[in-house]
Amino acid sequence: ELYIDEVYNRGHRGELAISVAFRDPLTRELNPTLNVSEGEQVTIRVVNRTQGPRAFEVINVKGSLSPPIAAGSRTTVKFKAPARGNYIYHDPGQASLMEPRSLFGDLIVSASPR
Repeated sequence: ELYIDEVYNRGHRGELAISVAFRDPLTRELNPTLNVSEGEQVTIRVVNRTQGPRAFEVINVKGSLSPPIAAGSRTTVKFKAPARGNYIYHDPGQASLMEPRSLFGDLIVSASPR
């Protein structure tokens, strides 16, 4: 499960800014790394706890794009883990993957156990 939360950060001049990040509901880690095995059926419940609509997608992974998630709503995303490698999950409506506390994280796909 992943939450989409508004988070507060201090800028380099000490000013407070609000950004949005994925959060692990148990550890509270921001934009946590997700680890799966190649070929595994992946199920992720995404809860949008922000003021606006959001979405979830793993870049270049078929079937991983969620429908729009309204503020205060949740959805479940199901897809087959692709070939081993590193992938990025994000909100495709978020403009920049370059922001330090933006809506993106790593999906690491390991070789399937034999």
